[in-house]
Amino acid sequence: MPKSKGWNDILKDPSRIYNGDETAFLLNPKQSSKVVALKGFKDVYEIDTAPAKSNLTVMFSFCADGETTPPIIIFPYKRMPKNIIDTIPSGWGVDNSNNG
Repeated sequence: MPKSKGWNDILKDPSRIYNGDETAFLLNPKQSSKVVALKGFKDVYEIDTAPAKSNLTVMFSFCADGETTPPIIIFPYKRMPKNIIDTIPSGWGVDNSNNG
């Protein structure tokens, strides 16, 4: 990087340095005999399964100064269902996969 353009100053300012990573959350994790439910619930009797490799991808980004950005959730849909869009917290990013 040429010093004449002042680009080296970017690396001296931690508020201008970001790193991001994506994580897949499986919708159908390996089956077990255990069910997770709120304490005190007595009618926990059904496990709903999704296709074996179905997942959500979530992108997380962090700044070198300790700040974080809102996550971006990437759903495996070509067209996003309105009922899902309506449940995403304000400020979070939402996108869909082009290949479903």
